[in-house]
Amino acid sequence: MITIHNESIYTTKQAAEFFGVSNATILNWIKTSHLVVHDKKIFGSEILSLHDKISSGEIQKLKKRANKSGNKRTFSPDEYIHEKKHTKSFKQILTGIEKNTQNVELTIKFLLINYLEKNGLLVINEGSYSTNKKSIIDEIASWNIDISDVNHHYLLDITLPDHHDPVGFIYQSLFSEGSKSKQGSYYTPLAIVQNMIKDSLHSTDKALDPCCGTGQFLLAFADTITDPENIYGYDIDPVAVLIARINIIVRFKEHDFSPHIFCINSLCDLNSGTFDFIATNPPWGSHFTKNECKKLKSHYPMILSGESFSYFLVLCLSLLKENGFVSLILPESFLHVKTHKDIRDFIIDDYSIHQIHDLGTVFKNVFTPVIRIDIQKKKEADNCVTVLDGESRFSTRQSDWKNSDQTIFSIHITNDDKKIIDSVYSLKHLTLAHNAHWALGIVTGNNRDFIRKEPFPGSEPIYTGKEISHYYLNDPVNFIRFTPEIFQQVAPVSLYRSAEKIVYRFISKDLVFAYDSNQVLPLNSANCIIPHLNYPIKVIVGLFNSSLYNFLFKKQFSSIKVLRNHIETLPLPLLSSEQYTAISSLVNELIENKKNDDGTLDEFIFDCFGITENNREICRKLNR
Repeated sequence: MITIHNESIYTTKQAAEFFGVSNATILNWIKTSHLVVHDKKIFGSEILSLHDKISSGEIQKLKKRANKSGNKRTFSPDEYIHEKKHTKSFKQILTGIEKNTQNVELTIKFLLINYLEKNGLLVINEGSYSTNKKSIIDEIASWNIDISDVNHHYLLDITLPDHHDPVGFIYQSLFSEGSKSKQGSYYTPLAIVQNMIKDSLHSTDKALDPCCGTGQFLLAFADTITDPENIYGYDIDPVAVLIARINIIVRFKEHDFSPHIFCINSLCDLNSGTFDFIATNPPWGSHFTKNECKKLKSHYPMILSGESFSYFLVLCLSLLKENGFVSLILPESFLHVKTHKDIRDFIIDDYSIHQIHDLGTVFKNVFTPVIRIDIQKKKEADNCVTVLDGESRFSTRQSDWKNSDQTIFSIHITNDDKKIIDSVYSLKHLTLAHNAHWALGIVTGNNRDFIRKEPFPGSEPIYTGKEISHYYLNDPVNFIRFTPEIFQQVAPVSLYRSAEKIVYRFISKDLVFAYDSNQVLPLNSANCIIPHLNYPIKVIVGLFNSSLYNFLFKKQFSSIKVLRNHIETLPLPLLSSEQYTAISSLVNELIENKKNDDGTLDEFIFDCFGITENNREICRKLNR
């Protein structure tokens, strides 16, 4: 089961996997408008909206075909196998277990006894065991199992691979996809975990993973920390906690101790302890009960989004000692999506971001790119953040992010990029904030009933994002009889019928703006701007379509949606009347001839801002 995020785009195959239906079923749902698409793009927000309707019973006829949380299909977390030679062995073990097991918890307990014997910590003999370690005797006694149960003795004879967490891998492989997605838990590749640990952990540190699972991070702590009493882990999954405890006992086999690893809801019930270092991959998008939601709002009033990873980040920072470090894996959307401004604001004021790594997509069946963020519990006036983006490495001032709109953590802006951006904004300028009317595209509620591909009596053209080109509108391919009173979403008609307006693609990774003086209607992802400031409208169209402004948009927002708040931050420089006339004239020519800029307008706009040739090439390269 893949994890779905509002702001991401998914294929029909991914949507089918999420709902547990065929690709043909998804195509049928699109055809019948149950699943809404925008310019052939399926947004996570539409998938989740349909899921909610199915779950609530609002669309009963689809309910039997799709049930996310009821998906019992399992899969192996292959990213958790650092040596591929073990893959075949694990598959053979899983085949045998899946055929014979009825009780996953009991299966895991017998495998843990097997694992202890494999590591020489106990001896199994005719339905009993012996060990000289009191901690292991106490541990197994707490499990309340009958080791003489012959139905599970085959588990004691399995040869477990030489893996750092073999029972954890098996447990995760038996975990149903529906439950895994519901809890928002996915295992982090070992190399990433090791890099997180080595950068900030010291041998005498006291370290915590507050959602430890089977102990992947705890085992990495053990590579550095010499005293097991300094390793702490918590998780809400009791079986995962059993595995984590045994993993640490095995790692420190020369000690006789009871691990500090416990089954608790750390978000709601953990209120004490301080640590030098905390590392984890917290759950994303977890589902909470009503009682949990009430507690979380009380414990974390600064988090308005209800997002689980934000709660965990606040918890981790609260548990750190002064100057301690936390290292977390988070979805890339954390950096810039408006929903997560609450947690960014919380961090930016009182903590020092040490570094951010852009990791890309690293989890099996999760298509969301991820980042690693390291934060120090230390307030530093002019903190510099190290950003690692692919093979590039650069530093930026944390204060620059604090002063940005929406407190966006712009990790894709290098020092050279920042010089270009600063030079553009240094010119005296206006913006469209409070200086324009905005009109969303029409949503009919059922395009199949209202939209036709040919003109018909009483109809007029209507334009989607696809028909919008840079500067001009392409020939229409859709027609509608405009009856606003029966449509699902319509802006004030006077805005659509303005003498002049700008029509732009809402769903796009590029800025694409067209001039309109024909009072055309926009559909779905085609939105409109009607400026009401003393600034030439065709100059706005020219600026917003330029390579320079596409550079500004991509670097500052890194978005696949062109949002109003993005557009409202773009500068409208106060130029000379001659410059206004020249830009308007060039835009007029492109509109009249329905052609793209050959570079003449681009170069003129670069000239207006005094952009050097080297910096022009940086902008062009990004837009190729």
